[in-house]
Amino acid sequence: MSEAKRLIIGVAGTGMIPTKADNPAVPLTAQEIAEDCARCYALGAGYFHLHARDANGQPAWKTDIYREIVLRVRDKCPQAVLCVSTSGRTFKTFEERAAVLDLDGDARPDMASLALGSLNFPGRPRSPIPL
Repeated sequence: MSEAKRLIIGVAGTGMIPTKADNPAVPLTAQEIAEDCARCYALGAGYFHLHARDANGQPAWKTDIYREIVLRVRDKCPQAVLCVSTSGRTFKTFEERAAVLDLDGDARPDMASLALGSLNFPGRPRSPIPL
């Protein structure tokens, strides 16, 4: 009998752009994100790329928002790998982008994404870090 091949299923359920107007199912609150991750986890997902949103549904970088998301997802998906965004799409300063890396304990993410080059958007490329 041959050994089964392993597969890592990753999910990025929120992103920086979608709104409820775009798709009513997009998870934006910490509770919605955790519930969405739990459904995917039950189906075999093992890696979650997390973006934070504020109370108005706008992209956020604040550690208190990320802390709640990470803790809720960890509670529902204890063996999953959690990756947080340090996106330069909306937030440009190093301090804003890196703040999530200061989380500790169970709220500390396992990984973080980092865009090092230009972020190419429809219509024009942009540098994520002010030059």
